[in-house]
Amino acid sequence: DLTRSFGGSVRLRSFEILALLFSNNPSIQEAGLRRGALELFLSQTKEAGRGSEDRSKAFRALVAVLRSLSAHEAAFLRSHGGAQLLVDLLNEDEDPRTREKAANFILSMTCNGDTVNDEDAVTFLSALVALLPTTGSQGVQYRETISSCILELVRKLESKSPSLVADAVQARLKEVEGKPREEGDIGNEEAALKECLTCLGSGR
Repeated sequence: DLTRSFGGSVRLRSFEILALLFSNNPSIQEAGLRRGALELFLSQTKEAGRGSEDRSKAFRALVAVLRSLSAHEAAFLRSHGGAQLLVDLLNEDEDPRTREKAANFILSMTCNGDTVNDEDAVTFLSALVALLPTTGSQGVQYRETISSCILELVRKLESKSPSLVADAVQARLKEVEGKPREEGDIGNEEAALKECLTCLGSGR
């Protein structure tokens, strides 16, 4: 109710608390969903300005109330325009933390069952590979999340991956291999990119 009635710091703090309450707690997630949490957080994510903290926090709460509840994740994608929202959140003009959170949520859904179908996967993959040319300007965790998400989508699609993926991944890998690793980089991005090319090349 506070997220509806108040703005500013009260709303932001409410989103943070709700995200913590819902996180990995199916019974509380279900209770929140029965009270319309999906619709509320979805509308507030859409209405908040691109790159704003309101948008970031509302989306964080949205992910927390849905994560690992496959039926509700599927409803989000199929009945609430969730796929389109996630693509919008991957836009270059979005806050990098929000892009990372969107990619992480896609990764989670892709790894856990059949929530993400082939059409979704192609849509997400196209949006993610568009980020690769500027990925190097972001932190290690961001880069690892984007590359891991691309890899899992390629694995899911097998030979149906868009043709542009291999070129984009190869260009990013060449950039990674041409620079010394920074502190905290243990090679996960590079490994994911290489595995991605292996999958694409073998047609798996």
